Amino acid sequence: MEAFWFKGTEVALAMSIDTSLSNLGTVLNDYSQPKFYNMSGGLSLGMWVGFLTCVFSMAIGVGTYIFDQRREVHDKRLNIVFDCFMESH
Repeated sequence: MEAFWFKGTEVALAMSIDTSLSNLGTVLNDYSQPKFYNMSGGLSLGMWVGFLTCVFSMAIGVGTYIFDQRREVHDKRLNIVFDCFMESH
């Protein structure tokens, strides 16, 4: 999706930000999991937090996909209207 939304050097920046956010998630996980383990006395709280984070991420991904599909349909309609307008003038 990044390749469609960004062009040229913007792709490199978008992918760098994407990679940085992934690494930030790893650091936060490494920091928070021992705290969750100590709070609950086991792995259950940490596993639930990880599971809910994945569900949230999936919902955001599905929402982004729906947004992207609607935008493509909208852009195609605008191009058709614009092309018809240009042909008539």
